[in-house]
Amino acid sequence: MSVQKFIDESRVFFKEKQFDKAEQRLKQAWQEIIGEATQVQIQEQNDVRYWLGCCSFEKAQRTEKNEKVIQLLKEAIKYFQQQLSLAKKLCNTQASIEEQYAYGWLGRCYLELAIREKIVDTTNICLHQAIRSYYHQLDILNILEKKEDFVKEQIKAQNWLGHCYSEQSKRTLISDRRIRLIKKALQCYSQQLDLIKQAATTLRPHILEQAQAHSWIGGAYLEWALHTKNVESAEGLLNKAIDHHKQELQLSGELDNQDNQIDKQNGIIGQIYAQYHIGCCYFEQARRAKDNTQADDLFQKSARSFKNVRKQIPALIDWPKTDLLENSLKHYLKYFAYREQNWMRYFEDKKAEIKELLFISKANDSRLSNAISTILAVLNIPTIELGSIPLAHYTSPIVCHKLFGIGDEINPLRIGSSTYMNDPSEGKTLLEFLDVQDLELENKVDYPTYNAFFTCFSSRVNDLNQFRLYGKEDGIEASGCCLVVNKNGDWLKEVDLSSPFRSLASTQKGYAENGLQDKNSHKLPEIELSIFQFEKLPLYQIAYIAYEDEYISREKCGRWLEMPHGKFGIRLKPIGDNKKWHEFRLTKLEEALQELMNFFHNKNSFEEEDKQILEYIRYLFKDFAFRDEEEFRLMKIAKIDAEEVKYCDVSQSVFIPYSDIRDIVDEVILGTNYEKTSRGRKAEVFQYQMRKLCPDVKVSSSSLPINPPLR
Repeated sequence: MSVQKFIDESRVFFKEKQFDKAEQRLKQAWQEIIGEATQVQIQEQNDVRYWLGCCSFEKAQRTEKNEKVIQLLKEAIKYFQQQLSLAKKLCNTQASIEEQYAYGWLGRCYLELAIREKIVDTTNICLHQAIRSYYHQLDILNILEKKEDFVKEQIKAQNWLGHCYSEQSKRTLISDRRIRLIKKALQCYSQQLDLIKQAATTLRPHILEQAQAHSWIGGAYLEWALHTKNVESAEGLLNKAIDHHKQELQLSGELDNQDNQIDKQNGIIGQIYAQYHIGCCYFEQARRAKDNTQADDLFQKSARSFKNVRKQIPALIDWPKTDLLENSLKHYLKYFAYREQNWMRYFEDKKAEIKELLFISKANDSRLSNAISTILAVLNIPTIELGSIPLAHYTSPIVCHKLFGIGDEINPLRIGSSTYMNDPSEGKTLLEFLDVQDLELENKVDYPTYNAFFTCFSSRVNDLNQFRLYGKEDGIEASGCCLVVNKNGDWLKEVDLSSPFRSLASTQKGYAENGLQDKNSHKLPEIELSIFQFEKLPLYQIAYIAYEDEYISREKCGRWLEMPHGKFGIRLKPIGDNKKWHEFRLTKLEEALQELMNFFHNKNSFEEEDKQILEYIRYLFKDFAFRDEEEFRLMKIAKIDAEEVKYCDVSQSVFIPYSDIRDIVDEVILGTNYEKTSRGRKAEVFQYQMRKLCPDVKVSSSSLPINPPLR
């Protein structure tokens, strides 16, 4: 059989998705190419390597095990690199044609590899390689004659180049760099749209391609708005996002009216995506609105868009993203129940979302999973509950300077290890309350490689006690800095409720192993939460547990529980002014703790998953002695040697990078004794430096009464 015959047969198998048979024919073809390297033989070798690369790539797309996917992608890269070398040996225009195909596929493989890789440095290298490949492809395409096929390749290259920049933006913690990358992605998507419009004709209007380009442009504007601190700028960006998604909606509606079933399906999908993102934009505008009437109007627009999405979902046939979209809709729609003060519906939706994310119904005792889910639902504080309540993070001047890049490169805020926090009973208070200290969870006997990491905030802004305890320089009280967040209600973005616990999922039966993937399969996604996704960590309020004695008055705790080993009080500070909602939360917390206590009290023996499941909540309770801190925290359980865990040789501690603080801080309040340390700091100089680096962050000085340090 001739070489070309083998290649032709392999293409038939490839079209039928029989990739192993296609590979077999291609390898047979390779063996038949003998003799001197003529132009015909080089072209045949080029074709064989090209199709082998395509086979490896398609097999990777259909493989579930992440290690195998990475192996296949690397194999595909090897084939396309060989194809590129062969293409350079071809003559005239054909060389350029084959080279641009090789660069295009190399870009796609490197991008997929970057998404799959867990090692940060490797991911960055892959993304740079992908971007470089697409620029090489575009350079060649700009030289080639403007034929229809080459214009298509230009359109695809701009689209994938935009995706590369988008992926890079998700993988940086520095806000300036992130926005620059989002702008680059936006530029690529805009150029893609221009090319599509130029290629459009009456016979081939490219409606689907235009709709998709508007979708990517709108998404980039939305992402830009989410990371923009200036309220007016964010408003303008959200309006641009809405405009593009409305154009996407209109174009997708034209597809829906087509007779072709595929066009009709694509039209419905496009309308769903457009309505969903329009709803997200209105929701973000409503959150930022200062006027209540305007906020109500925007929330109603958002709700209508999401309801339209729900109406259209049943029209889709076997769409694989239906469950994912339904979960996303639930995430938003429950907020509208909160605004309507339908507490029961809101709370049950919130609890159900947590339960579905974290528990496998048949793998856990329903009493235990119900109690844990209830506690998490009470203590998790999403943006709609937090509103515009300001929170404070107290830190030292030297750390504050590093966070804002004063005199040094910018450092992200850290999520620190629980091991060396100021509370020696960290993680033990709940166990004592439940009288299950014998589980010895505090020693992590069963899971020595895991640790709890968190960063703390307080509702006590510019508070003397907090200034005296935290952020001291040279041991001088009130010499630190109070970083104020959420004054505009724009701190918390979209969160992932499963993210604090995901690293434990593969080893603990008590955890649902599906996340937001396939709710029927309970299959753990092998790709761990990226270091760059920790901004999606949910916020939790700390509850305080008191053991009743003669010195604690009953009114200091919202609820008192009778336990076999004593009487305990629960203190939970109200969030906002709604007393009914606070009483509702307290009642649910009391019921859940009672259920939890009964569960452990009535057990003759403790199973391994019973011990493990307490990891969800044991760091959300502290001793009553710390009640004045009024603490909130972002938390993450991680392997001590995980890629995201870093070591600081200055403090000799381990930590996880969280976020560029400049994205979230509204004000810095300098302690009364900020200028009284041996470092010779001056508040005026700090204000000058901040005005240059972070003009949107207000700087003020505390005037709380405290004595200067003794000399």
